[in-house]
Amino acid sequence: MPNMQDNKPIGLTIAQISETLKRMSNHYLKSENLTFSQTRFLDYLHSHRNEKKIKVKDIEDYFNLQHSTAVGILQRLEKKHFIVTEKDTEDNRCRLIKRTDEGIKLQERIEISHKKMDELFVKNMSKDEAEELHRLLIILLANLKEVQNDK
Repeated sequence: MPNMQDNKPIGLTIAQISETLKRMSNHYLKSENLTFSQTRFLDYLHSHRNEKKIKVKDIEDYFNLQHSTAVGILQRLEKKHFIVTEKDTEDNRCRLIKRTDEGIKLQERIEISHKKMDELFVKNMSKDEAEELHRLLIILLANLKEVQNDK
């Protein structure tokens, strides 16, 4: 059990969790030939699958990424045949993103991986503790987004 009296900054603990999560996710996803970042994009596309148009700009805004970073990840997903991009017929400046059948099938395996990770996150926690953790993380995220939007 970790030392609960550890006085290191919360931000350092969050950074350690983030890096550990990325490493673990990349390890689990290696068999799918995916990275953590690529699955985040696929998760976004899955959760927005009922929208008629998903633009590259939507991805950039949601993940707060530079255009070049978002395009690079999307290009790698397209090379792997998980998505296709096409010009928007209404606005030639925009590219639309769609999952392929292969990308849709992959999502089922990604969901299983997410479930395993979630179980690991709350291992050794009571149901109430897990719910409280989730509640607090949502507040933390909202606080960070508020500061980010003020800039």
